[in-house]
Amino acid sequence: MHIWGGSALVSTRLPVSLVSGEIENPQRPTEEEKELFLAIAERLIKASEKEMLPHSIHDVVKSLSTEPFRKEINCTVFQESQVEKVRILIRTLLISWDESQSGKLEEGSLGAYSWNSCEIGIKKGVKTLKFTNYLMLNPEELREKERDDFGKIENEGLLYHELLHGQLLIDAMQESLSWQEKVCRHDFDFTPVDLEHRVIYDFQSDFMKKSAVEKGYQLTVKRIKTKSENGSEFEFVLGDVSEFIGKGDITLMYYVPPGCGISNMEFEVPRDSAGNIKTRGPIKIKGKITPKTRQGKCYYWVLHSGGHKKSSLSGP
Repeated sequence: MHIWGGSALVSTRLPVSLVSGEIENPQRPTEEEKELFLAIAERLIKASEKEMLPHSIHDVVKSLSTEPFRKEINCTVFQESQVEKVRILIRTLLISWDESQSGKLEEGSLGAYSWNSCEIGIKKGVKTLKFTNYLMLNPEELREKERDDFGKIENEGLLYHELLHGQLLIDAMQESLSWQEKVCRHDFDFTPVDLEHRVIYDFQSDFMKKSAVEKGYQLTVKRIKTKSENGSEFEFVLGDVSEFIGKGDITLMYYVPPGCGISNMEFEVPRDSAGNIKTRGPIKIKGKITPKTRQGKCYYWVLHSGGHKKSSLSGP
């Protein structure tokens, strides 16, 4: 952390999560966990009513109620179908955050949505799949973020992210004939869950941008492109130090899909020979670009708290 003239420059990774493996021995959520979830979910539902969500989460939200989500598929329209119908019931339960599951999550995760246990039954040509899925959120981290406007945006984005892991597979159940044909042939396809975050990061970022603008932040988007196939360094000039003097903290937050190709994000500020930050000179954001192993975008948020100024940078 660098302190100068009442302003701070902080570089920190914005934690995200992946869908976990099967959650073992789930526990009931604490009262704090329930209150946090309800507060964030209420804001997310209001955002949905304002049409701020780039992709609906209606069905997975419904699965959190006492009435499960239901889908019946007519299998007689598919050749080589093993059954006449498939009935799917999905319930999602909020459970207590469990650090012991950390081995199944990305390091620094704040939440997880798990397609967990499934009861399967076949009777008189009808196959029934009953899912009990789990949602868990880290209360300690979320509580701290609830203290300010941008932290609330992060929490809303996190919950939206997790629920999309449920909604996208439900979408396939309802809309994809190829997915329906597979399940009628006893082949359950989990691909739409989007473990690699090919679309979820885009949806999450689009929503967070809209939410930030609604709350009065200014938004600038820049794109960083890989210039060669070999590993390389990149830098982006955020602005001059003089623009930020005495105007509050500047925080760089970022989240990167695995294999996206960007790492080592940090601020670089101009300093004099004594190591003190100068009153003028460029503030740079620097990082390393390596060849991507997976598709996906990398998003970076620069929050200037004093002036309510924010920039979002999206990498390759």
